[in-house]
Amino acid sequence: LASPYSGQLLLSTNGGDNWTAQGPDLVWSGVASSSTGQWLIASSYDGLFTSNDSGLTWERRLALMDNWRATASSSSGAVLYAANGDDGHLYVSHDYGITWEARAPDFGSTNTITCSGDGESVAVPNFGGSIRLSSDRGQTWTAYGPNAGWAHISLSPDGSKMVGLTNDSIYISGTGSVVLLPESSVSLTYVGSNTFFLTEVHGNVEAP
Repeated sequence: LASPYSGQLLLSTNGGDNWTAQGPDLVWSGVASSSTGQWLIASSYDGLFTSNDSGLTWERRLALMDNWRATASSSSGAVLYAANGDDGHLYVSHDYGITWEARAPDFGSTNTITCSGDGESVAVPNFGGSIRLSSDRGQTWTAYGPNAGWAHISLSPDGSKMVGLTNDSIYISGTGSVVLLPESSVSLTYVGSNTFFLTEVHGNVEAP
């Protein structure tokens, strides 16, 4: 599942060889999927949407709220997270997006959320501040990492490792940072065996 900045969502069922437009035509800010691809969540500046049939149909959630900035999903799709840019809260659902509870105010306009495979651990950065990590679905929080302009973060499925991207560095928990050379950027996704896959690279990177 991919989200263009505007238009319909794009869904592939064959590893990205072919894509089909799905869902409403909106300005999108984030998408997340269960491990099977059946349960999906998508955030836009005009609403929050979930699908239980691999993107064939979509249902709007929290219909009175707009300006959704980021989403995350557990492996099962039962535990979902979404960040709202209007009230600065993180919202959590324990039932595939049917009901939602507000968590953690003052995250502002964060554009990235990540959670562990079971959904118990969730991390959200404050732009210009540290990353806050919760191991109880957002009930309590602990600050990690330096104060930075976080662009993207990712947790490993078991929640034991975290990687964060700023505009000039990659931070991996327990290992320090990697410096990005000028005019370079990357996106990372955890793929298992303590490995983060570079899903997008612009420019070059080097060890500090």
